[in-house]
Amino acid sequence: MKPSFIYILLSMVLFCLASQAQTTVGPNSAGAGANSGTVAWVNPGNITTTNNAYATITNGVSGFLRASNFGFAIPVSSTITGVLVEIERRANPVNPVTSTGWVTRSMTDYTGSANAATTYGTINHSYTLPSPAGANRMLVAVIGIENTDQVTVTTQNPGVTITNVTYGGIAMTFGTTNYIASAPTGNRVAIYYLLESQLATLTAGTTYNLQVTKNFLGETGAETITPNEYVEMVGLNTYSNVNQTAPVDVSSNALAGSPAAITATAAFTNSRDGDVIVAATTNNGPGGSITQAATYTENFELVRNNIGGGGSVGAILEVQSKTLTAPAANETVSATATGATRLVICGIAIRAARVYDNSVMLMQGGVATGNNYAIPNTFPNAWPDTDTYISYGGLTDTWGVTWTPAQINAANFGLSLQADARNAIASVDHIRITVRYMVILATEVKSFEISIAKQQVQATLLFTTTDHDKYQFDFERSQNGNDFTAVQNLVVQGTKTDLQQVGFYDKNPLPNTSYYRVKITELQNGKVSFTALRAIDNEELQIENLLLFPNPCKEQLTLQVEQSAIEKVSVFDTKGQLLLLYDNTEENTQLLRLPIPAYLAQGVYVVQVVTAKQIIRKQLVIQ
Repeated sequence: MKPSFIYILLSMVLFCLASQAQTTVGPNSAGAGANSGTVAWVNPGNITTTNNAYATITNGVSGFLRASNFGFAIPVSSTITGVLVEIERRANPVNPVTSTGWVTRSMTDYTGSANAATTYGTINHSYTLPSPAGANRMLVAVIGIENTDQVTVTTQNPGVTITNVTYGGIAMTFGTTNYIASAPTGNRVAIYYLLESQLATLTAGTTYNLQVTKNFLGETGAETITPNEYVEMVGLNTYSNVNQTAPVDVSSNALAGSPAAITATAAFTNSRDGDVIVAATTNNGPGGSITQAATYTENFELVRNNIGGGGSVGAILEVQSKTLTAPAANETVSATATGATRLVICGIAIRAARVYDNSVMLMQGGVATGNNYAIPNTFPNAWPDTDTYISYGGLTDTWGVTWTPAQINAANFGLSLQADARNAIASVDHIRITVRYMVILATEVKSFEISIAKQQVQATLLFTTTDHDKYQFDFERSQNGNDFTAVQNLVVQGTKTDLQQVGFYDKNPLPNTSYYRVKITELQNGKVSFTALRAIDNEELQIENLLLFPNPCKEQLTLQVEQSAIEKVSVFDTKGQLLLLYDNTEENTQLLRLPIPAYLAQGVYVVQVVTAKQIIRKQLVIQ
């Protein structure tokens, strides 16, 4: 037999199994709760335990509820990798959206100059602002215009637009609009609104003007315009208990069809409990009608005769609404007009007042910092009606901040919370925080191997340390890979620079498969890490007997096993450095004779033999 050798001179063939360890601490409860800001929370200290005693804020944007004193004691050499915040909270049921009733206005035909780009008319509609039936009001104006093109050659798209809508001199917020072009005419419907902060500057019971300004884009050549064809109709209503932050969902659609039946649809998504308002306008109103959508209430139908057409034609503006008592993912509305040549429909879904996050930030040194993780104040993110923990951040999320353990351990580390509570009571029962950090270990595992010898399991661990402190090594065994018991433990003094080796034995392996690991504890600071798992089957405990002779040897070594063929032979020095590697390519080889290379000096070495079933190690002395 002429064995072939592969001699390898390496600095070391090693691998790192565990030089860092993830540790999770918490959840820790806040030790204190306090206020910051002008709108104070009531009983802020109630956030320290989950006991149905609440910190509360009522009807408005709150000040900052500051949770602190979480009592963390993270080792100073750690790296913070994540912060998870959990807030147990609820909102008392809100009052439903209510309205004072629609008031309709129709203006006489107005005049203007033809064949020029100009502001075509500013129309005033009087409306008395009602006394508020509740907080968080919303004034809604629905505007319908007929004959918005009125051209004789080509269709202007659009020919007439609404450029300015004010109430009491305050510019109204645009909600939605829709327009349908039709030669020689067209229709438009639009919805505008004002919220509580704007209405609060006006006096309830006082009549103010709603002003609607329309702009005519102008015509050229043979195109002409008849000013008195432009009919304008308006409906106004004031709602209460409306969400002031995200008041409406907007959607619209329009279709033109034959006079027999024209259908238009409006689809609303993510509608919250509140009211859906749908406005439709059509021409040729006196001879036709608009049928309201199923389950919707017809609030008004305003018909305006078109004097320019001789009184036989006109326009209809109709508003329908429906109260939603529970959240609806989708709400689709349809309206049908008869006796008309065009129909326009659009609408808004008014949201009931709810409680939403306004600000959720961590505190560093008592000051809010990093990312604001307030959940967007849109459906379905309102605070729940019953106590529920809501999570922010996570165990791999540092909120955009590089934290030090000292900052997390400080008493003024914590959470700053601001709520937007509209027509409701926001209640916080409990705030808790969990922190995950990476422990930078002073030990580094280089290798951990399991072998079988003399009907027992043998383990070898190679490691280095960065100090001279003491370390405890617990050799642990498990039958399921999860629940471990200690088999043997050793306490070793670190050497700071040298590679060290420890060995363990399990004289009573478990039936079937056994799992092994080593738990490493730095006794100076209590840091703990683990090696990777190693498994061995009970069948492998039918121990292969390895003979090395002569031992000590000088020029040639003979290796013999009894049960299976030798596959690989390795020789290490006592520091774990691989010096010789032989791969056996011949089958059924249970006896090998290997020459001792000249570069192996006198001393103690470890011979490792790999068979089909086992890894066997024995000590060899070279003279």
